[in-house]
Amino acid sequence: MGLIKNLWRGFRGGPDFSNCVEVTALLEDWRLNLTVPSTNIITEEEQQKINYPYNQAGWFEDNSEQSRQHHYIPIDTQLWYYLPNSPFLQTELGVLSLSVQLKRVLPDKNTNAMDLSALGRYVVAEYDERYNAPTTGPQFQGENIRRIKKVGEEVRKIFGKHAKEEEVSS
Repeated sequence: MGLIKNLWRGFRGGPDFSNCVEVTALLEDWRLNLTVPSTNIITEEEQQKINYPYNQAGWFEDNSEQSRQHHYIPIDTQLWYYLPNSPFLQTELGVLSLSVQLKRVLPDKNTNAMDLSALGRYVVAEYDERYNAPTTGPQFQGENIRRIKKVGEEVRKIFGKHAKEEEVSS
């Protein structure tokens, strides 16, 4: 049946929800349990950390990683390859990844992380502060504004006086 299903879909692989693993993280007074499909990539599994004492002074700073503006603690990452049906193609069609991370809400922002609406506003504001900043800087600060200006300059070069200002700036 799996062969027919793969032929119908045009690929094999991806997450298989009939074969799941449970990921557990103890966040001091919270317990996070996630059930995710097992990865279809054969690797050596590292011993997974379970206890995350995030309220302990300095623990987050000592253990966090950074990607762009995000400072976070990785909890778990799962990857699933999508492979072609043809035995002649020896490459993947794509990969899907899920990365579960512990990220801190900055105390000066006065946001309740358990209120999803407030958390959503916090995430959007954090994005705007970084990428829509009026000045450019490290870690892609002001990147959206820089790109908008660059495209506007290119449009003015190409179309000159024939471009209306509202067309260039939008």
